Amino acid sequence: MSNRNETRRSTKVLGKGIAIALALAALGVIAAARDTRPASPSLYAYGTSYLAQDVVNSPGRRYIDQYHDALGWQFHNLAKSGATVQDIAATVDATWKPRQAIVVIDAVTNNLYQTRTNPAQGIADAEPVFKSMLQRLGPTPSIIVVKQGHLSAHDYALFNNLLSDATVDAWNAMIDRAVAGLHNVRVVDPNFGWDPNTMINNVHPTDAGEDHIAQLLCAATGIPWKPPTNT
Repeated sequence: MSNRNETRRSTKVLGKGIAIALALAALGVIAAARDTRPASPSLYAYGTSYLAQDVVNSPGRRYIDQYHDALGWQFHNLAKSGATVQDIAATVDATWKPRQAIVVIDAVTNNLYQTRTNPAQGIADAEPVFKSMLQRLGPTPSIIVVKQGHLSAHDYALFNNLLSDATVDAWNAMIDRAVAGLHNVRVVDPNFGWDPNTMINNVHPTDAGEDHIAQLLCAATGIPWKPPTNT
């Protein structure tokens, strides 16, 4: 009888030991996964001059700065002026590691300008690169892609009217194709509620344009937008 009791006790102890070991192993897997991520979420920006620097708007009015203020997260701005989609993809490839973050991409403007003599070819060349960039970012971050806003008649005239609303729409349609099926990617289209005569000047957003895009970003994330203090 005592042997049976000892056997039962040993079995129970062994069962508890296995359960504890499995629990610790699970915690170890979770801890290992967490080790590759920052302590808190971050905001990353990849793109062109819209994100890289103030151009015609007041200091602090860029939409990415307003969005950063609304989030209150650590901010890493890896955008640069003059960059094409190919340049942005190369920056993503060189800097990105899977992490918990919101990634904002605004990477059409310079391609729109630099391929103005042959937009169809420019779009054809950029589309696979845009797709590969999103694949490189992977499923972990929440990605927001900002489409190109229409330009004013004044701005189209700067480029001898080689560009038009139809050209912008064709580039934006490429973005729709590139993000199709990616559940962690949202698209923000400035053209909803956009007035190019007051919201853009010399191809860059005015203060009103920056505010408009900032509001769309906040709405896409479900956070309140606060008007800038220097309005």
